[in-house]
Amino acid sequence: MIKDNTGRSLAFFLNKNTKKILNKNKLDKIKNLSTKNKEDTRICLHDSKNKDNQIMLICKYRNSQDKLRYYKNNYKKLYLIIDGILILNDKKKNIELSKKKNLCLFANKKNNFSTYSKSKTSLYLEIIFKN
Repeated sequence: MIKDNTGRSLAFFLNKNTKKILNKNKLDKIKNLSTKNKEDTRICLHDSKNKDNQIMLICKYRNSQDKLRYYKNNYKKLYLIIDGILILNDKKKNIELSKKKNLCLFANKKNNFSTYSKSKTSLYLEIIFKN
């Protein structure tokens, strides 16, 4: 995995031109890093951060300031929870993603969400559809 510090959070890109296989060890690695550094960590499954769709496994660390950070996005997005409890807020209501409640959310274009981990960490898949 190739480390990248240029985005909003610490990212790891998988090597280009290889099968992108994620095992439990890689997921545990980002979860442990997220807990150790007390910040979000992600594995990017896309090759370039500038074009095409973006596919990321994100470990969201619980931070109360995240409730106030809204990100405008002009693309459709898909959120799929893997572990923990993730709260998405669109300034109108909270949407809880967890294994026991809602597993997945598909957001239309021009969405404006804050994401907050209700559990210590939340592991989820985020796909940004750019085309």
